[in-house]
Amino acid sequence: MRIYDKIAYRLFGRFADRRVKNYPQIETTLLMAEMFIRAEYYVARIYFSCFLAGIITSLSSLLLFFLLPENMKARLVPILVAFPMITITFVYAFGYFYPENKARERARNIELQLPYALSFMAALASAGVTPVGLFRALANQKSAYESISSEASKIYTDVTLYGMDIITALKNSAERSPSARYREVIQGIISTITAGGSLKEYLFREAQELMRENRTKMKSFFETLSVLAESYVVLGVAFPLFMMILFSVMLLIQTSGLVLSIQVLYVIIFIVLPVISIAYAILLKISMPGV
Repeated sequence: MRIYDKIAYRLFGRFADRRVKNYPQIETTLLMAEMFIRAEYYVARIYFSCFLAGIITSLSSLLLFFLLPENMKARLVPILVAFPMITITFVYAFGYFYPENKARERARNIELQLPYALSFMAALASAGVTPVGLFRALANQKSAYESISSEASKIYTDVTLYGMDIITALKNSAERSPSARYREVIQGIISTITAGGSLKEYLFREAQELMRENRTKMKSFFETLSVLAESYVVLGVAFPLFMMILFSVMLLIQTSGLVLSIQVLYVIIFIVLPVISIAYAILLKISMPGV
């Protein structure tokens, strides 16, 4: 454990314990994100980081206030006061949502690798390899199936090191996985093993089904991408360019409202264009499938 986390828990442990007690899903989220830290310590880390951010930004704002010319102080006081609060809010939001984002990223990677990992396991199952042997072989394929290999390694460790039976180990793996599709596959493996069915046929069938799902997702994504590209050309390129030309012409033919027109140009160039580009980048990231 890092010294930073120890200090954080010593200062904010009481508040962190209360938070985790009221929201036990924090522990589950950290587990799904493979962040190997106790929930109480992680929450205390967030609180301590917010505390430090507040102190640093408050002192910085105070220093800037004394360094600013007298004629600028009155105008910049609201910004200097808001800066620490905005920073604290950003630090808290980042700490709160980071495990969820990491868990979603893991789920995306798992679902990306799942059909190929199942094909690999099905090929081994057709050669008569036992279920435990399947997960052992998959655990050794970290370079090819990084996220799935990590899950398989945990299953194999639960069986060989902690003495669990394969069914219990699979149930534990399903509970701590962030991917709903992975949980469905694991439940299917459990049902197949329990019923004495053919694991090879089940794995082949699931691999083919996942491949079909991936192709459908990619087709839908390309359609969405086409719409986003067309709308970006209009909103992100043509519209700002038209507005810039319009206000540039207005600057040439009028004298009144000159300052306002220049300010509008600055807003378009330095605020509107970046905001539109960032918004489309976020939309593209959200709509991108993990295949």
